[in-house]
Amino acid sequence: MATYRIRIILSILFISFSFVWADQELENIYQNIVDKYSRIKTYEADFEQENSWKELDKTKNSSGKVYFAKNNFLLKYSDPEGQILLIEDAGITLYDSASNQAIISDRSNAELRPDKLIAEYWNNSIKEIKLNDGNFLILQFTTADGSEIHVGLEDYLVTDFRVVDKAGNSVLYVFKDAVINKKLPKKIFKIDLPEDANIIDQRSE
Repeated sequence: MATYRIRIILSILFISFSFVWADQELENIYQNIVDKYSRIKTYEADFEQENSWKELDKTKNSSGKVYFAKNNFLLKYSDPEGQILLIEDAGITLYDSASNQAIISDRSNAELRPDKLIAEYWNNSIKEIKLNDGNFLILQFTTADGSEIHVGLEDYLVTDFRVVDKAGNSVLYVFKDAVINKKLPKKIFKIDLPEDANIIDQRSE
């Protein structure tokens, strides 16, 4: 009987230590990500984007260049050409040259910059390490509403992330050929909208 109790106690202790070890490993990973991005003043890369709608059985692919510096984040599409998404302190601007239409909205908590996206979900989701193989990591975040965020990293730099909602719809971003801390053009985060553009301003103020 005593031996059985000892086995139960050891099992409980093993499980407890496993959780503590996993939590510590996750915190170490997060700190390494924070440290990595704290040294990044400017970033540019090629990106590929895949939007999937499960019920419609439809997928749309697009691509372009991504830039960020401080609180500014820009997606400049080459396919479809002329589409721009800019996230800055003043708000979010989405412009489509084909329709000559721009939608401007509050920034709110919208984030696409990878490190800020991770920070947004870190304390508000269940975190798992799906892969830890040398310099390669895959993290998964599961939110209270059932959405999942899968993040791939190499040397603590995000190489891809996929957001999947509870209905199974998803958006995937893959980043390639990243260039870090190269001086960006001064006006890279400034959008000069055409005078005849149809502007839909949804900002609260």
